[in-house]
Amino acid sequence: MSDTTLWFDRTRKSRTYARAGIPEYWVLNLVHRQLEVYRNPVNDPDRRPHHQYSVITVLGPKDKVTPLAAPRARIAVARLLP
Repeated sequence: MSDTTLWFDRTRKSRTYARAGIPEYWVLNLVHRQLEVYRNPVNDPDRRPHHQYSVITVLGPKDKVTPLAAPRARIAVARLLP
């Protein structure tokens, strides 16, 4: 993930993945050295954009993340950052 694509990854790409029903989407924010974890895609016709993630968690280098697809795994965010 490049810092130049951060806006695109947080908006258009996130909405596309939510529309497809992808249960979890990660954005590695190099600008702030964080991992943004998007979960629980929803379609709310009363809101714009209609497709979005209802849970967004921001983790720092000292945190660990557990992917939905591997609930026993714990990944150190620092290992994902350059």
